Amino acid sequence: AVKIQAEAVVSRAKAEAEAITMKAQAEGERAKLLAATPLGEKLSLLEIYGDMVKQSNEGVQKVVYVDPAMTQAGNPFALLTLQMLQKDLTQLGGTAQQPVPPA
Repeated sequence: AVKIQAEAVVSRAKAEAEAITMKAQAEGERAKLLAATPLGEKLSLLEIYGDMVKQSNEGVQKVVYVDPAMTQAGNPFALLTLQMLQKDLTQLGGTAQQPVPPA
């Protein structure tokens, strides 16, 4: 009975490892496909900005007003804004403000 349980544990661990490997491969393929498109570049940048905001807000217990002048680009203490995201997209050669051509 112990041997059967041990084999079941090993079999389950192998199945979980295979599932993790397959998921990692699928995510890698998805990342390659997204990176090959302009939209993928923008989504990646937006995800990075989103993660930065989430991490910077972890454990925040109070909010302090910041003068809007502090949000100017080039200020290392500047808050992340949509304008700064737009500037980064533009610098990446994005087409954020260009209309999408009809299909």
